Amino acid sequence: MDPRVKPSLIRLSEDARDYHLTPRVPEIDHITCTEFLRQYVGPNQPVLIKHAIDHWPARNRWTSDYLKSQMQDRAIGVALTPDGYADAPKDGLFVMPHEQDMIMADFLDALDHPQDGIIHYIQRQNSNLTREFEPLRQDVLELDWASAAFESDPDAINFWMGDERAVTSTHKDPYDNIYCVVQGHKDIILHPPCDLPWMDYRLYQPAIHVKTRSGFTVQSLTHTPPIPWIAVDPLDLRTQSEDYRQLAHPMHVRVEAGDALYLPSLWFHHLRQSHGCMAVNFWYDMKFDAKFTYFNLLQNLCFPDVFQLESDTST
Repeated sequence: MDPRVKPSLIRLSEDARDYHLTPRVPEIDHITCTEFLRQYVGPNQPVLIKHAIDHWPARNRWTSDYLKSQMQDRAIGVALTPDGYADAPKDGLFVMPHEQDMIMADFLDALDHPQDGIIHYIQRQNSNLTREFEPLRQDVLELDWASAAFESDPDAINFWMGDERAVTSTHKDPYDNIYCVVQGHKDIILHPPCDLPWMDYRLYQPAIHVKTRSGFTVQSLTHTPPIPWIAVDPLDLRTQSEDYRQLAHPMHVRVEAGDALYLPSLWFHHLRQSHGCMAVNFWYDMKFDAKFTYFNLLQNLCFPDVFQLESDTST
């Protein structure tokens, strides 16, 4: 970051705090399309909607026995890691999980009998609820108020389930995200887009966990271009920069069973969950409007080496 722009970025953080950010995520009990669009989507602000999906059949049906009977011997993709961190920076690398096909009965048995050094998490982001987990799709109802507000069907509907030791590292998505918890709870740490200057983006060489008889090894993907990722771990403030500790605006929210969290596009988020937590999220493609172009400007001002290289390698 050019030190000449830092005072202006500090002012940006201060103005955001003074004018539009709230210290915690607002909670409401009911939402209409108009309210959602005007109060949250338009201003790009998160909101926790309590009991939003209590009417879903999944809330009562999704027991272990039901999941086994519905899924039977269908192959499902499961991420395996030694430490719970899939798609996360580690020792200068960006390490992706070992992917393994399992059947639901074996996956649930692994959750019921957790082992040290091997952590299971269903986390594929390819609309897996409409593909691998299609037998469960009937138990998840449409979010009419969201689809009406975004004027589209979701791009993807993803199913998530896993070990309480699994952690999703801090990242952002080019989607408006409605994150619904069916069973258990999710603990999510949010940062607004204006926190970008303090998120410590770095370039990492991609790598992958490879499962062996004795555990895991990390294999660097040496012919793959480096990718930008966030080095910030909001669970370990001692290792974070003074700028992050003083100027960032983390918001902690617990999404309980039956709740839905609106996570706006370009908001950074970090996730943990209770053991065996089941969740479904709806991804709606973001509008590539003024906020997107301003966000890109901020990226290039704050991390010119990181994002200029990304641009060069993608053209």
